[in-house]
Amino acid sequence: GLTVTLLIGCAAPELPEPAKSTVMVLSQGPPLHGSNGIYFGPDGRLYVASVTSGTVAALLFPVHIFLTGLAFPLGWLAAPSYESLHALVTHPITRLYLFVFISLPLFHWAHRFRYAIYDLFQVKHLTGLIAFLCYATAMVGTIAAAYTLWNIA
Repeated sequence: GLTVTLLIGCAAPELPEPAKSTVMVLSQGPPLHGSNGIYFGPDGRLYVASVTSGTVAALLFPVHIFLTGLAFPLGWLAAPSYESLHALVTHPITRLYLFVFISLPLFHWAHRFRYAIYDLFQVKHLTGLIAFLCYATAMVGTIAAAYTLWNIA
């Protein structure tokens, strides 16, 4: 059974011996091999592809879509002026934020799209080519974002 001990005062009571448990595996599927974006490669390095980028996509994109797609156009919030937005975007911290906001979700997309292609079209024999195309596209978008943000006057 489950034993709950309430600690009161300064001295800890003696805890009872935990009950012996038995775990039985009923069914075991194939290994996931980085399906959540965390993967230890053959070189022993940890690769984090979509954990952080998925968080950025899930938490920041909805806020930006709400503000620029609904709140400002519908007049729920006063839209910022061009001058104030330009001053904000030319600040180095904002540029870094926008770079992260753009580049990490691109790699999140690349990772998810790669596995969607594998599953939809059953083309696991093209693993290298599909991975290259997906991640190269994310890299091109990241470079374009970096170039654009660096050259904002």
